[in-house]
Amino acid sequence: MFVRAEESDSAIIANFLSGFSDLYQKAYSSRILPADSVDSSVMCELSVRGDSLRVGSAIMLVLECNRRPDAEPPIIVANGRSIRPRSNSSSTVYSNGETTSCYRYFYPLRLETDGHYEFRCKDLSFDNIAYDQGMVILDIPPSGYRVNHDFDTPASGTEWGWILVGIVVFCIVAEWFLFWLFFHKEGDEPLADFVLRTRHLPLTTDWATTHYALPSLMVFILCCMLLFNLFSLIYSWGVLLPLWVLCIPLLLALLLFHVQRNRLDFEEVPTRLSIEEIGNLFIELAEVHEWSIDHLGYDCIVAHTNPSMWSFTWGEHIFVVYDSGRVWLNSVNNLDRRSSIVSFGYTRRNLRWIVEAIRAREYGGAK
Repeated sequence: MFVRAEESDSAIIANFLSGFSDLYQKAYSSRILPADSVDSSVMCELSVRGDSLRVGSAIMLVLECNRRPDAEPPIIVANGRSIRPRSNSSSTVYSNGETTSCYRYFYPLRLETDGHYEFRCKDLSFDNIAYDQGMVILDIPPSGYRVNHDFDTPASGTEWGWILVGIVVFCIVAEWFLFWLFFHKEGDEPLADFVLRTRHLPLTTDWATTHYALPSLMVFILCCMLLFNLFSLIYSWGVLLPLWVLCIPLLLALLLFHVQRNRLDFEEVPTRLSIEEIGNLFIELAEVHEWSIDHLGYDCIVAHTNPSMWSFTWGEHIFVVYDSGRVWLNSVNNLDRRSSIVSFGYTRRNLRWIVEAIRAREYGGAK
């Protein structure tokens, strides 16, 4: 059997009816005529409609008549198999005193193989006059073809591979460019000046791609889904991802971005200690907890932890920015390592150690 009647045809019929003249092009059609020449006003046409004709394509057979057949529903024979319509419609138009009717019968099918197809009407009659002359003949090559030739489907796996590589490269380059566009200016500004002005950790382009890696991954997945739907429409693959599926990576991206964005905010800690005292205190903490100090100046302190092999994280960055009568503290997952959405409480622990040390030193209980 070369064709298969669609059992779950509601989506196909809905799509067909929503775009009867545009989305489903008329590939082939044939007038259905009586065996003998008679004076009749009956107009009847059988057509094959679909965006593409290839193995696996969903097509629609449409029988259109301006009169209601004697026997309903009319039967279509597809390569020797009788098929009943899955849906029908009718309309009547009154214009200038004349009445015009149209009766449509829809037969959703799927092409199972390439090769030769014949579609004709069975026992179709009007006023007891048989209309059995005329059929639609299709010859489908192995590669198939499109009804609308505006776009040609890539013919080989190599072409599909290059398309996939091109999409991935384009998305990666576009993502990096967007990160550069949004973060290159704040990355060039001195860290302490930026924090005192915004209470927010400035990110270089590299730090931003690390910190926002997971949200950007969700956006990348969303873009791939949108491109899949675009190609599905262009090349008539017959599969479209529903809106709720597209919303999943979008919502995850927004949620993860919000979480990661809040982690860049600094915490205010009032203190009576001088810059030198805080610097010496931090050196002592670094020795106790085996931190590595990257910068120790009169504007700020930058350090990173050195986790053991069995640690749950890649380590953390620690930032201390001096201000008048206070310091601004923050600790985030190591921005020079791999991205991580969780810190297992290590960032809060680092800040707690610093705050406790400052309070102990202020009250004479230095550690």
